[in-house]
Amino acid sequence: STAIICSTNGTKAIKKAQRANVLFISSLVNGHMVANKIHNLQDSSSILLICSGNDNRFSIEDFVGAGQIVNHLMSKDQYELSDSAKLAQKTYQYYLNTNFKDLLTSETAHLLYSLGFEKSVHYVLDHFEKVNIVPRLDGEKIIIDSSSPEKF
Repeated sequence: STAIICSTNGTKAIKKAQRANVLFISSLVNGHMVANKIHNLQDSSSILLICSGNDNRFSIEDFVGAGQIVNHLMSKDQYELSDSAKLAQKTYQYYLNTNFKDLLTSETAHLLYSLGFEKSVHYVLDHFEKVNIVPRLDGEKIIIDSSSPEKF
């Protein structure tokens, strides 16, 4: 199978975090699967969710994606959350209840529209939690964990 990762700033974030013990790559399309994988691997170590942002600026869609993972983790167990994780979860719940319509007017959405990538924004929203893979950084390569389904 083939996975295509489109990112405005995710590649830089992956590079900066490459020394993590385990580094998963998530989006609204697969955040549910990443949360499952994190929960199943969880030991007593901290979980750090990195929002890559856009051009060194806050990005609401990344924050909503972090909230998606937090929300799924909290549905499985009682994790101790930082204030930012609590806020990310609440933000995700708001956007979920509004079908993510406000993401269509985000700064990143406007940037993608201006660059001719408007289909990318709609693709993510149309495929919300429909991609059942867990990409993981392995050295210098992004791989699909063998324990996750490979079919889209």
